[in-house]
Amino acid sequence: MTTQTERRANNKQGTFISVKTGFKSIFIDPRLANVTLRAVNLTTPILIHRDLLANLHAVRLCEEGVADADMPLFNQTFFNQCSYAVTRATGSGCAQFKASTNPSLATTLQLYEQHRPVTINKPERPTFMKDVSSHNCVPPQHTPVMHNCFCCSQSCYGWFVCTSHHV
Repeated sequence: MTTQTERRANNKQGTFISVKTGFKSIFIDPRLANVTLRAVNLTTPILIHRDLLANLHAVRLCEEGVADADMPLFNQTFFNQCSYAVTRATGSGCAQFKASTNPSLATTLQLYEQHRPVTINKPERPTFMKDVSSHNCVPPQHTPVMHNCFCCSQSCYGWFVCTSHHV
């Protein structure tokens, strides 16, 4: 075990040391650990779907030959729009995706929803703590579904662009 001073000295020399810690050592109060796990279970599917949509959008624009200058900024606003697009919001005052704000992303969203396996529903995006506390935070079980690859239309088990024949 190295001390903090030794780690800092090693880091300055270009030798980096990783310090491993566990979830239970950080969240020793079970109530705090439970809230944290619930938040992770709520946000993980949203982030996965959001990132898939963002990647599909970038691939679609590249395949359509959109020039670099015309590419959208992949900034916080864009990723917020992707999050709103791939989720169904609950609670009063929740923000929803409006196709008129980003028509190009709306086109990609239509492709995304056409090719999404039928067993995978839009994740729920609660907007208030009261909605989270009543929410069932068990992550959904995903069953692979046979579908046509978005890229080459081959039948496969995968998501849009299939790693089984696009490696």
